Amino acid sequence: MQWIDRAFDWWARQGQVAIVAAAGNRQPPSNSLYVASPARAYNVIAVGAFDDHNTSLWHDDTMWADSAYLDPWLSWFYQGDREKPELVAPGVDVTMINTDGQPAPGDRRTGTSYAAPQGAGIAALLLEQSSDLRQNIHVLKPILMAAATHNIEGPPGIPSGEELRDGAGGVNAALAASIAQKRWYSGWGPCPGSCWYSVAINPSYPGPSNPVSYYFSASMGNEIRVVISWWSEAGENGSYDRLSTNLNLEIYDPEHQLVPNVYDQANQLVENGISASWDNNYEIVRFIARKTGTYEIRVTRISTGYDENNDLGIAVARLYRIFVPLVIKD
Repeated sequence: MQWIDRAFDWWARQGQVAIVAAAGNRQPPSNSLYVASPARAYNVIAVGAFDDHNTSLWHDDTMWADSAYLDPWLSWFYQGDREKPELVAPGVDVTMINTDGQPAPGDRRTGTSYAAPQGAGIAALLLEQSSDLRQNIHVLKPILMAAATHNIEGPPGIPSGEELRDGAGGVNAALAASIAQKRWYSGWGPCPGSCWYSVAINPSYPGPSNPVSYYFSASMGNEIRVVISWWSEAGENGSYDRLSTNLNLEIYDPEHQLVPNVYDQANQLVENGISASWDNNYEIVRFIARKTGTYEIRVTRISTGYDENNDLGIAVARLYRIFVPLVIKD
């Protein structure tokens, strides 16, 4: 991480502003695919690029080969599970806009610099429709990540310690809008669908005996994504940048059992009930509900540093799907 990354982290938190940055492109002559600055910053939303092949369909989308995705090295305390970018958006053959606001069909560009504005545009639309969200900028990142259900490559979600090209997935503006429209306050009544929470935390909360707990309803077959995010602690003038606050995310089913991890045949984690990375200021859990009822979101602290107070954002995305049993004989 460079000085500019630390400076952006400081400004995002102190100014309570949403910052979206291009993840970067392959850099010759070394052909480096490391995420570029300032997209390396914790509090910045990094956006990579995928190719939508000029169709509205999802199944034919592929990652753009030159979209940067290799994760930044932090310092001596690096645990090796940092994950950037957070999102990806279409960035191949994007039609430019003239100064008169009209498309310029002959001017088509490719790169993460043309994907990032789509992430920023969705963020701006969400903030425009919700004055409550404008007062809770820290929740914007988990909303966008929870809504990024367009899995383009690799496992869905962001399993800890994997170099994923598409981060949490491709942007999904409609789902992000449905999450942003419903803030949930109740600490005991379950959120009935997609929603978000904002929580003020400090060194004693959450603590060993008082985790942050919220609840949501789900029916068997629903796809669920829960994302939490909080600020890093950066010094003024980019003097330092650290994760003084480190949180874990756990999801418990209606029978108070931790949602189990599920792996595919390639031993890739495709569903998880707990997210406990060391080097991210977010955690993400994604699973298919096996039971109908009330699920618990539980956030616990695994370390307390110098950060006295912080803001925790929680986003829940609930997708309604129907699964039909498959019976195979012999």
